[in-house]
Amino acid sequence: MLIGKSFSPFTIPLFFRFSYSNDPLESGIIGALANILKGVSCRVEVDYSNELNLDFIAGREQLHLPWVEEAIEMAIKREGIDGLRGVVNYHFEVSYGLDISSASATLISTLAALKKALSLKLSPLDLAYISHIIELKYNVGFGCTFSQLIGGVDLFTSPSVPGKAKYVRVSVPDDLRIIVAGKPIHGFPVYNYYHVFQNFPSDLSSVKSFDDIVSLCRRFNESFTVTSTKFKWIASELSKTNILSYGFGFSGNIVYALVYRDHMMDVASTLLNIFPTEYIFVCEVDPIGVRVYF
Repeated sequence: MLIGKSFSPFTIPLFFRFSYSNDPLESGIIGALANILKGVSCRVEVDYSNELNLDFIAGREQLHLPWVEEAIEMAIKREGIDGLRGVVNYHFEVSYGLDISSASATLISTLAALKKALSLKLSPLDLAYISHIIELKYNVGFGCTFSQLIGGVDLFTSPSVPGKAKYVRVSVPDDLRIIVAGKPIHGFPVYNYYHVFQNFPSDLSSVKSFDDIVSLCRRFNESFTVTSTKFKWIASELSKTNILSYGFGFSGNIVYALVYRDHMMDVASTLLNIFPTEYIFVCEVDPIGVRVYF
C-alpha cells in the first residue's frame, strides 16, 4: 500500500461576501478569512486499481463523501490513473459538523495526502483548483480552499480563486486567540449562497492592518446581529467582555470571539453560560496552511 498523510486548517469568516459566477474559477469569497490551528488530518493507504473503490472513515464512522470521490477522480485522471482502492482515514480535531469550512479542508487535505502517496505531478495550486471547483459545485463551501492552502489571516480583494485571487496576508499579534462555540449539525454543512448576509463595503483598499480587519469585522457583525434576536443577545453578552471583536460562521451556526490571551478565560466563561462545555474550544491562527507529513 502507498501511504500519504496531510493536514488542513479549518476557517472562520471575519467578514465576507460571496462573488458568484457561472464559472467556479470566477467565483469565491471577497473579504477576510482566518485559518485556525484546528483542522482535519488525512491518512490515505491506497493502491492502484481499475476503478475507484475507497472507504472513507473517521474513527469508527463510515463517511459518505461523493464530492471527495469526484475530486479524487479529477486528480488521478489528470495523471492517467484509472482507479484506486484502499482507505481514506480522517481525524477531525473538532466536529466536521461545525460551520467552519470543514468540507473544503477535507477536500484539500485528501488531495494533498494523495499527492504524497502517489507522487502526483499536480502542483498544490492544481489540487486547490480541483478542491475549489468541487466545494462550489456541491455547495459545501464558499471558496476557502486557497486560504486554507496558504494559511494565516487573508484579505481577499478579488474572488478567492486559487492562484488568481488578489489578496494580502495580514500579520496578527502573537497573543491573539480565537474562541469558537456552536452546536454541530449531523454531517457537513451545505450552504445556500443566496441567503448569505453580505453587508460590508466593496472597497477594501483602505484595509492595511490587523486593526483595520478588527474594525471592519466589528462593523460587519454588528449589522449581522439585526437579522436575529438570538444573534443580538449573544453579541450583547460578548460585548460586556474584553474582546477585540466577535463574529459568526458562514451561515451563523457558530459564534467566535477574537481576544488577547490574557482575557480569554473571561470570554470563555461568558460563552459557557450560553453553550455546553463540549461545544467550546480555543485556538490560534494557523500560520502555515496545508502541509504533508513524511
